[in-house]
Amino acid sequence: MLQFLCRKSISGDIDVNLAMRHLASHEWGRARVILERALAKGRLSEPEQARILLQEARDRLGVRGA
Repeated sequence: MLQFLCRKSISGDIDVNLAMRHLASHEWGRARVILERALAKGRLSEPEQARILLQEARDRLGVRGA
């Protein structure tokens, strides 16, 4: 259901929420993709939080840069 809401939302906030669930489950790759999508959508209430979470996912995956 959350994935459906993500697709329909013009804001990336729901995507960030979903990514946080994936991070909690140690699903770094899924979290990374979702956070990148959230940042691309924009209109985030806390964009810095999304960038920090994305960096965490990238660090866990050993991915450098943007």
